[in-house]
Amino acid sequence: MKLNLQSISTKLILGGILAVLIPLIIVGYISFSKAATSLMSLSKEQVEGIASDLARLTQKIIQAEMEKARVLASQKEIIELSEAVDHSGVQANRSMVEAAFADLAFEFRSMGNHYQGLFIANAAGELFTGVLEGGREYKDVNIGDTDYFQAVQRQGKAVLGNMTFSKSTGKPIAVACAPIKTKNGKFLGALGLVLHANYFTDLVSGRKIGKTGYGFMSDATGLCIAHPKPENILKTNFTNIKEMDAISRRMKAQETGVEEYDFKGIHKIAGFAPVGINGWTIGATQNQDEFLAASHAIRNINIIVTLVAAAIVAVLVFFSARAIVRPINAAVAGLKDIAQGEGDLTMRLEATTRDEVGELARWFNTF
Repeated sequence: MKLNLQSISTKLILGGILAVLIPLIIVGYISFSKAATSLMSLSKEQVEGIASDLARLTQKIIQAEMEKARVLASQKEIIELSEAVDHSGVQANRSMVEAAFADLAFEFRSMGNHYQGLFIANAAGELFTGVLEGGREYKDVNIGDTDYFQAVQRQGKAVLGNMTFSKSTGKPIAVACAPIKTKNGKFLGALGLVLHANYFTDLVSGRKIGKTGYGFMSDATGLCIAHPKPENILKTNFTNIKEMDAISRRMKAQETGVEEYDFKGIHKIAGFAPVGINGWTIGATQNQDEFLAASHAIRNINIIVTLVAAAIVAVLVFFSARAIVRPINAAVAGLKDIAQGEGDLTMRLEATTRDEVGELARWFNTF
């Protein structure tokens, strides 16, 4: 059936639908926009807060590990052993070294599974005893060229080294190292706690942020040092990822804040905060679609309500329009018969209703 846009019925139906749709569309758009803005603001505060919490927690754990190394390095037996080795070498003090190894092995077994090993080095950085996972002796490695050993030697206090690959196992590690010194401050060597990289990954990336969110950590150069994907650790530099240029620059600058970015076609939001040690920074990221899911649900509900309301209004207006237009059409048909017939003015229009159309028919009949 051909739609007549000029008919009263069509005008009534379209007018009724538009009268309902326009307010619903306006209200729906405003509610969706307000919800999206509020959720975006809330999500930014959330990811920034998570990053700050993780940064503080990581800082406390690192400080605790450095303090543990300092306490072990200050033990009388460790100092006496280091003095003896410094004075006459390892071979001349083999019995003391073996006794120290047994003590370290006992200590190491009670330390938990976050450690790759525990070692003692002389003033030149040569490891002369220690213990590795599995109970093997940790020795025959020189750490004299490492950043943490040189920092301990220079500063005379406990430090945490930058994450690197272990010379003994080839696995990613970080070392909490403390100086071994005589009472008069002479540097005898260093004691180190070798931490697995996954210690920090479990700490940072283990924090659940919705379904798609996760934590990660980078060093002062932007190099990844904690990530739920192990293949990224010490291999991915965030500064080399074009989409993360803005966020990586701010993380390297030790800022606290939030950034939006696109990664592999996915829009993300990330909060970040500095750990305060070694230039390390923690980020917490989440897909935008996830934290805007509630606003999308509001949008979808508004669309459904609008379509249902339009359908109901169309049906109601259709039947109302038919009730109005039917007597009008009957009057038109009667007038058409009079005009096109033989001009029989004795013909009468049906006047069965009490509305304006019925009134029209009655007055026509009187005319």
